[in-house]
Amino acid sequence: GYSFKSIFTEFNISHIDMFKIDCKGCEFELTPEVLENVDAVKISNTYDENPERRQEKLVDMLESTGFRCVTYRVNPNRDRQSTSQSAQIYGIKVTK
Repeated sequence: GYSFKSIFTEFNISHIDMFKIDCKGCEFELTPEVLENVDAVKISNTYDENPERRQEKLVDMLESTGFRCVTYRVNPNRDRQSTSQSAQIYGIKVTK
């Protein structure tokens, strides 16, 4: 199998403008090292009962590596606030 690091190495990827992840659970393989040369992310996140794989933990890690994040949850009824625990997470790296 591949890791993000091995993909970057094998395909000689040194910088990513927009990193889109839509693969159940892959978002939890992200590390500060992987995100070092990434400018923006769009992550499809599905609810997981494992406390180590919670959305809040993922957003905390993104924000600690310099990303400013917004989480968007879809409500199919559009007449009330969404109760869905699955979400799209958008993040852009803020330069200091």
